[in-house]
Amino acid sequence: MMGGNEQLVDEDYVTTELIPLLKEAMNARLGLLIVVSRQELQPPVLSRGILIDARVSKALLLAIFQRESPIHDGAVWIMDGRVQSVASVLPVSESVELRTGLGLRHRAALGVSELSDVLALVVSEEEGTLSVAREGKLTEAVSPEQLELDLTAYLRVD
Repeated sequence: MMGGNEQLVDEDYVTTELIPLLKEAMNARLGLLIVVSRQELQPPVLSRGILIDARVSKALLLAIFQRESPIHDGAVWIMDGRVQSVASVLPVSESVELRTGLGLRHRAALGVSELSDVLALVVSEEEGTLSVAREGKLTEAVSPEQLELDLTAYLRVD
């Protein structure tokens, strides 16, 4: 057992798997919704997903979010370097602040961030852009490089 260093390895591993996944999803306009948390999520924050316990990997996440996949709808929840659930249902934000044209994925990302300390990542299949919801705010057109900094900082907070 590596103690504190093991946690850093998991955090770095998640980042090194997610950033290339998001770049590929953006280029392919593959819609996705991923919730990264540091703590357990329960209803009403997250519900009705298919529970799994798998190490985060780009290949696994790409397979999940393929349009032909029966589990591509809904959110993937990641905690402790592992995919905890797939096809999860999130609360939808009722915010009137969101710009017209943003869909259910964006509203769900914002909704979960309004109720819990998470980073919710959305790739728009219409625009091929990355948005990040945190603390009840949605930031659009985030670069993968900026997300890498934000994700690393989020995961390393004790």
